[in-house]
Amino acid sequence: MAPEAAVQSDKNNDVPRLENLTLSQRAHTFLRDEILSNRLPPGTELQEVALSQQLGVSRGPIREALGRLAAEGLVTVRPRRGAVVHSLSSGEFLEAYQVREALEVLAVRLAVPPSSRPSPTRWPRKPPRDT
Repeated sequence: MAPEAAVQSDKNNDVPRLENLTLSQRAHTFLRDEILSNRLPPGTELQEVALSQQLGVSRGPIREALGRLAAEGLVTVRPRRGAVVHSLSSGEFLEAYQVREALEVLAVRLAVPPSSRPSPTRWPRKPPRDT
């Protein structure tokens, strides 16, 4: 058994379970976590040779991991120049924010039962102002 194998406990019983991940999957998971936690900020150049030395794997799994990250939109692969962590344009940021806003509204609607939501007809009316 390889010493770098990840062990995860099973929730149903306390028997440890080995995760069977390929080198490219491990590299992908590591790089994805680094990007999403902003330890690799937008604009960071990702060089295959440096990453392969850092992770202790050949360049093939790194190349596959970068391809998957590019398909997810997290990196931009530039031919013969390597990959760069993708930064959001203002339009992409606005679009992501609008999606988030819509999801939050939907989450509230699903979380609050319809009977406890105030209907517009039951809202208190403002008293007329004395003029």
